[in-house]
Amino acid sequence: SVGVFLDLRLLDPSGRPVPLHLVAVDGIALAGRRPPVHEGWLLPPGGRADVLVRLEEPGVHRLRREPVEGSPASFREELATVEAAGPRRADLLPERIPGRLPHYLQPIDTASRRLGEMVFGLVRGEAPGPCGQIPSVFTLDGAPYRRDRIDVEIDYGAQEEWLLTNVTSKLHAFHIHVNPFQVLGERIDPDGPDDPSNWLWRDVAAVPPTPPGSDEPGRLTIRSRFVSYSGEFVRHCHVLVHEDLGMMQNVRVGPGGAPPGARLTAG
Repeated sequence: SVGVFLDLRLLDPSGRPVPLHLVAVDGIALAGRRPPVHEGWLLPPGGRADVLVRLEEPGVHRLRREPVEGSPASFREELATVEAAGPRRADLLPERIPGRLPHYLQPIDTASRRLGEMVFGLVRGEAPGPCGQIPSVFTLDGAPYRRDRIDVEIDYGAQEEWLLTNVTSKLHAFHIHVNPFQVLGERIDPDGPDDPSNWLWRDVAAVPPTPPGSDEPGRLTIRSRFVSYSGEFVRHCHVLVHEDLGMMQNVRVGPGGAPPGARLTAG
């Protein structure tokens, strides 16, 4: 999707939500975990989710998206249908998701730099576009994208914690190339501990908007471990029109820092 957030539900023939047993998010399997159960799932632009479902009733099941506040083109829509037929099967859903996470996806207990802030913003003005002047410019940290500027420098091997702040009234979708990240407070097991051992890994995450009439911006805090690539890449909003109008930055991971897999302490 170029900019639409999808709040997805699978409804049985009676209109009740079918439980979604989550096994992977953004291609990252919840290895070794019991699949958490959700009534629905919010997909940001570019996001992915793998789920297992058990259809308990024969008949037509409907995949539907619900309206999402702050998302463009937000309305209820039926996306697909699935028909369940034939004899009832006794297959069981797995107790645990097989496999093990690699070292770079182990919980990030500490960060070598805490709360490097990143602000999603918008300025009214004009910028040159392919069809003339564009009336608004989207920004990160107060400035639109420049190809020849390095905005963030990180040591190879670092573990960083970033505060993503959204001062606009629209949802944004944070994405950084190469590196997945943990979202603080987004628990895999809703009844489990609120700590890194139970926080979800993502590749794209929704950054909530500033509520109408509020002075408190929307916020999301993430942690990432930079151990798989040394070089330059970008971080940006995955709502493509926002990215194209300036909401992107260049990141450089330098050759210094700790070796891969090193445990770093807060500094």
